[in-house]
Amino acid sequence: MSDSQTTHNEQPQSAAWSVQSAQALRRQVSDQMAAKRRWLAPLGRLPVEWVLKFSHHALKRPVYKQRLQRVAARMNQHADTAFDGYAPCANDIITAAYFKAGTNWIMHMCYQISELGEGEFDHIQDVMPWPDAAQPKFWMNLFDQSAYQSRTGRRVIKTHLPATKVPVNEKAKYIAVTRDPKDCAASGYYFFRSAIFGPTTPPASIWLEHMASDEAPFGRWDVFTASWYALRDKPNVLFLQFESIKQNPIDTVRTIADFLEIQLSEAAIAKVAKKTSFSEMKAINHRFFPAVQSMWTSSNGSIIRKGKSGDGATFFNKEQLQRFNVDMEGGLKANGSDFPFAKHYSMNADD
Repeated sequence: MSDSQTTHNEQPQSAAWSVQSAQALRRQVSDQMAAKRRWLAPLGRLPVEWVLKFSHHALKRPVYKQRLQRVAARMNQHADTAFDGYAPCANDIITAAYFKAGTNWIMHMCYQISELGEGEFDHIQDVMPWPDAAQPKFWMNLFDQSAYQSRTGRRVIKTHLPATKVPVNEKAKYIAVTRDPKDCAASGYYFFRSAIFGPTTPPASIWLEHMASDEAPFGRWDVFTASWYALRDKPNVLFLQFESIKQNPIDTVRTIADFLEIQLSEAAIAKVAKKTSFSEMKAINHRFFPAVQSMWTSSNGSIIRKGKSGDGATFFNKEQLQRFNVDMEGGLKANGSDFPFAKHYSMNADD
């Protein structure tokens, strides 16, 4: 065991849990929700959808906004405390991706690189922690030492948090990923519809407004992007964009492996690229789809949906997109960021 791992043993491990208890908790929640999903959800789908639409359109009540706020509050409840008591070590690979910016893709890529392309798991939640999750105990414990038993002694930590809420030091490696926020919003809409909302899904316009609010799930895009872009020149921070990863995933595997100082053979690089390809991950979607969230969680929900760019520009209308663009670009400037938004994302709304 390395010195950096020994340091972890000396840190408080409050509310500790094992991978087995995480698995048991996911099964328990799924079993508890099974009857509702089987009987109540089909019966209630149309009445619930009608009541919400009537309340919104006829009675002018903010029913969708209120539901979005409740769910976001649950999603964001650990944002300020997720890493309490934890000091990242040299064996940690912290993958910070904005919500729906290719999170599963980048963390799976990092995981496979740490396993030299030989990583296997029944569910991604069993092999890495996500301390800022709505329910962290569905995932591996942040303090679990077994994660360092990878082929390289490295382990991956998932987060959606901005750098201001993550303990950034000179020991660990940090890989931050952003994406066109319009595409994040579109992907997030489909994900929440299948994982949580079902017939209570809000209209697209309300969802986009929510994604531009301070109550957005896991926070605003501009705050996340500005915070990590500001650290891009640090030797232990790698800042990436989803679009460039998509353009050349094999080069990305090489870039990440070099950044992590992990030597991969050409065969291993090809294996990592294949295992983390869209088609391969789509085939094992069930190993990435989260635990049951509500009675509306789809049994055929997809977290590996399209993996393409440009969805946002076609999903929302032009006026909504223009407002959203102005808001995000203005937010970057308000956060003191010189991230080149117009160069990368602004014109997509006008395509």
